[in-house]
Parts: sequence; C-alpha cells; structure tokens
Amino acid sequence: MLCLPFLHPRKNAGTPMDSIQTLYQSIKQGSTTPLNLLDKYLDRIKQIDPIINAWEFLDPQQARSDAIIATKEIASGLHRGKLHGIPFGVKDIIDVNDWPTRAGCMSWTRSLARQDAAIITKLRKAGAILVGKTVTTAYASFDPPPTRNPWNLQKTPGGSSSGSAAAVASGMIPAALGTQTGGSITRPASYCGVAAIKPT
Repeated sequence: MLCLPFLHPRKNAGTPMDSIQTLYQSIKQGSTTPLNLLDKYLDRIKQIDPIINAWEFLDPQQARSDAIIATKEIASGLHRGKLHGIPFGVKDIIDVNDWPTRAGCMSWTRSLARQDAAIITKLRKAGAILVGKTVTTAYASFDPPPTRNPWNLQKTPGGSSSGSAAAVASGMIPAALGTQTGGSITRPASYCGVAAIKPT
C-alpha cells in the first residue's frame, strides 16, 4: 500500500493532502463525510490526472454509491474502523469484480473480473471506497508507464506501481494498493515522496 506519511490531525482537515489518520479523525468527529471527501478527490482527479496520467480506469458512480452507504452507516453510529469511508486506488493487476484488469497491457482485451481479489474483499469489509484502477508498467515489469512524476513532469514516477504512487503524491487519492516483486512499491514511493507499506 502507498499512502501519505502520518501527520498529526489538524484543524480544517479534509484536504487532498491529508493522511488516512487525519481523514479518519475528520470523519469520526463529523467535520466531513465519506461522500464529501470522495467528491473532493474526484474533483482533484478531474483537474490533475490529464497531466499526471495516474489512472487507468475510474468508476465514480459506484464510488459515490458506496460513499453514500458509508456516510449513512457512520451517521447511524456504525464504524467499521479507520478505513471506513476512505477512498482507495487499486493497481491494475488486482482484480475488482466487474472492473477490467489490463495489467498495463493495452492489447490485452481480457473481460471484466468475475470476483474480487482477497485484498479487495478485506477493503470492502473495512468500508473503504474503491475509486478506480491505477496505472502499472506492462505486466508489472516491462515498458515505462505513461504516468508522470508529480514533482517533476519530465521524470519517471518509478515502477511498477507507478500510478498508485503518483496518484497519492499529487493528492488524487489518500491511499492506493501496489504490488512488489523487486522494488515495485518501494521505488515509486521513494521517487514520488510517499510512504510505502510492504508486508513481509
């Protein structure tokens, strides 16, 4: 997973550059809702992604539907944990039911995924809001990505979890899933200046 480094909760939270912890506190305290939060990120994606190219696929309609449910649950007193209502991106080699998985290969015309990957099932159970698929290098290994580094558009964001790192670094999403065999999470996190969590 790639995310912004932990920052202590501050006043007027709910901006695109807040950490998961800050956003969680903001939702818990009622100063924002999952739906309001999601709409801010969707607006940011619309403004920034034509420049950064971090997203392969977006499903704003389903994300808003899920955010409405999360908002109602939290308002009723149901809290699923610190990811409840938090928007997430998913690297485009991880299956999400009814979403395409192209693995960074545009010639691959695979049909829509028929089920969620295990990590997606866990995120849904935790109440996370899935926004879309982030760009990966081809098969998480080959070819440079179209994604640009938010800090310098002439530089690479690193790979293979390129879109995940760039989306987080540019404030388009607070967290995104990546995968790693040989540096595919830690390298783009380093290049883009975000935190990386790689379970062993």
